[in-house]
Amino acid sequence: MTLSLRQKLGQLFIVGFHGQTVDDPWVQDLSLDIKKGEVGGIILFSYNIKRPFALKKLTRFFLDLQAPLVPFISVDQEGGRVQRLSPQLGFKGFISAETVSSLTFEGADTVYQDLAEELRHYHINLNFSPCIDLNDPSSPCPVIGALGRSYGSNPEQVASYGRIVLEAFEKKGVLGCLKHFPGHGSAQADSHAGFVDVTQYWAEKELKPFFNLVDQKKAEMIMTAHIFNEHLDPEVPATFSRQTLDLLRQKGYDGVIISDDLHMGAIQAHYSVEEASLKALNAGCDMIILSNNKAAAVGMDTFTPSSKNLPKLLDFLEQAVLSGSITQDRVDEAFYRVQILKEKLV
Repeated sequence: MTLSLRQKLGQLFIVGFHGQTVDDPWVQDLSLDIKKGEVGGIILFSYNIKRPFALKKLTRFFLDLQAPLVPFISVDQEGGRVQRLSPQLGFKGFISAETVSSLTFEGADTVYQDLAEELRHYHINLNFSPCIDLNDPSSPCPVIGALGRSYGSNPEQVASYGRIVLEAFEKKGVLGCLKHFPGHGSAQADSHAGFVDVTQYWAEKELKPFFNLVDQKKAEMIMTAHIFNEHLDPEVPATFSRQTLDLLRQKGYDGVIISDDLHMGAIQAHYSVEEASLKALNAGCDMIILSNNKAAAVGMDTFTPSSKNLPKLLDFLEQAVLSGSITQDRVDEAFYRVQILKEKLV
């Protein structure tokens, strides 16, 4: 398939939007971008969901567009405190990773096949799960362990439950995503609210669940963490760190590396979206999330959600390629990985 530079760049982004129905202005703008092949996919938040049947109509609308490549229809549906398809909105509702970790592997498989079945019913083809960050029971991360999002402190156990999640999703035709590399569980602060330094808390064992699942050829997408770790890179957070992300490539991982949301406070407090996107891509991220969600940058007023944000960013990145700030080869490499992963969508 031959795509233009702008289309290849667009395929590297998953964007959030505001709207709940196909007639909403932002949804209409986004549909044009999808048809042009200038966006890789969308991410759903609770405010996009009016009721179950409306969600199904909305996601079907996006998938039925005559696009060069099928869009990712993505969501954060871990269970417990992190599930956009919640019982309050009329969906099944699922237990947290912490609760699942008390079940047998067979019990966990049942939970996640049911979860994936519901996602498929609503035409969602990518779930940003499982979270395979380790928990430190003596000092849990406020946005991981304290929210019940971890399967435990033992790397082997966490990897085992992560594998169950990915295999259950695969059976139902849903893609999963491991998060948050190189480990967010030891962080003592929330990267939505600003800069987070894990240097004095992080342990090398936090890499093990990721490496374990890469070795087993189970990983197809891995999300970065916006954490600073002097042990891995003394200059920039993991999302912008070539030497950190290369740890995955050195293990033989050739799947998609996707950034956590660049609209989060840890990034917005220090970088423009343009600068952040360029840094992430040059560091080795193959895809980027832009949530357009003001809640992602707690207490900050650094960006305005808009359907025009991505087109403006693509203008900037096209010029960046022409100026040599990012190479055509890097764009092609990232796009190729995205294209290969999209071929698995059914």
